[in-house]
Amino acid sequence: MLSREWRVEGAMTTADDPVAREIEALAAAIREHPLDWREHCAGDESLEHALRSLEGAVDRAALVQRTESLRAEFDELAERWHEETSGYSFAAQYASHSAYRRIIGMGYPVLPLIFERLADSGGRWYVALHAITNASPVAEGERGQQDKVRAAWLAWGREALIVS
Repeated sequence: MLSREWRVEGAMTTADDPVAREIEALAAAIREHPLDWREHCAGDESLEHALRSLEGAVDRAALVQRTESLRAEFDELAERWHEETSGYSFAAQYASHSAYRRIIGMGYPVLPLIFERLADSGGRWYVALHAITNASPVAEGERGQQDKVRAAWLAWGREALIVS
């Protein structure tokens, strides 16, 4: 662990004792001036490594926050769609629902969430999956057989590295 101190626009922090607001100030400074910190720690490999690690942590935290926001929106839309279309039997009926159309509009980033729902509880996600991916993994003779359709889509998701 580093014990070196550094200053960022008036804030001082120690790598041994990271305080959340100081780390955020450092992260903000790194984002605002990405090359400046490299000049100040040139030749100090341990400090350079620590700052690169911090940059990565900030990027991962931002990704987690966006993912959580996406999940919250998806969950809300999926629940509304499910509640309001549970009595529908035709794809044209449930696929035209505004919440379902919004999920489709969320695009590729929502695919892991759709596949998660499909794997856990099934559901009528096939129109959305096709609309987002333009894939048709279901064999002609298996269409309409829910277990086979679900298995085909989940296999496609694994092959596309969307589902683990």
